[in-house]
Amino acid sequence: MPEGRILIVEDDLELAERLKGFFEARGYEVKTTALGQEAINLCRRWIPDVVIQDIRLPDMDGFEVVRRLVENPRTKSVGVFFLTQLGDRESKLQGLSLGAVGYMAKPFDLEELELRVRNAIKALQRPRPQNPITGLLNRETLALEVASLLREGRWTAFRILLEGLEEFKDFYGFLAADDLLRAVALVLKNLLDQVEGEGILGHLGETEFLLLSKAEKGEGIEDRLKEVMIRTIEAFYPAQEISKKQRELLSIKIGKASVEGREGLSIEDLEKATEPLESLGPV
Repeated sequence: MPEGRILIVEDDLELAERLKGFFEARGYEVKTTALGQEAINLCRRWIPDVVIQDIRLPDMDGFEVVRRLVENPRTKSVGVFFLTQLGDRESKLQGLSLGAVGYMAKPFDLEELELRVRNAIKALQRPRPQNPITGLLNRETLALEVASLLREGRWTAFRILLEGLEEFKDFYGFLAADDLLRAVALVLKNLLDQVEGEGILGHLGETEFLLLSKAEKGEGIEDRLKEVMIRTIEAFYPAQEISKKQRELLSIKIGKASVEGREGLSIEDLEKATEPLESLGPV
């Protein structure tokens, strides 16, 4: 496993590549960008452990990047380490006051930087906000974002339950079961992307998903949801092993609810609203 994930936000491309090579040689997974907005987008998708952040960037200052990361439930626990030409006391205090886990002025010692970053990653000791198999939001982070979205507007909630995964795993192995979960997650993500509307997708449990979309986009999702779920799961049965018994290993249940947004709605409210789940039967 990598030592950790690091995002380097640095508009000096030569320095960015030098840092990337240094940390990769020591076992870290590293991405780089020169722009603050791209750093924010990468953090939301990729969720690094630590961001090594310059302050002076072409599109926005590093302090603003940190403010936006802290405001988002998905990225607020990402550790930020400032590495900058601004070595004055005021800049350092401003960075640390925003919640940065460290601050170093250029020029700097690479070995000292790596030690500080390593210690910061260990000190954070937080669970990742995404499921390690599918990359989708876990329940805790999903709940925070759902509560934020549901403050206003009209929404359609879809709850998708995949039953029998343990039996599937016993028969086909854990690698096949993980691949199946990843495939289901990808299909649901593509489905949400295709309607080009505001929404969110994540795990309610290991084999249970929540897809929340704007109400006017819900019909387009519902029309395809059952079809793509069945087609995806059927693809995981080897052609020579499609006996009735094996087909009955997995089943799908789907629930749907229309929700009028208001303050205080929670992920538990959506779970209750989508009951009872409709069974599609064995795949």
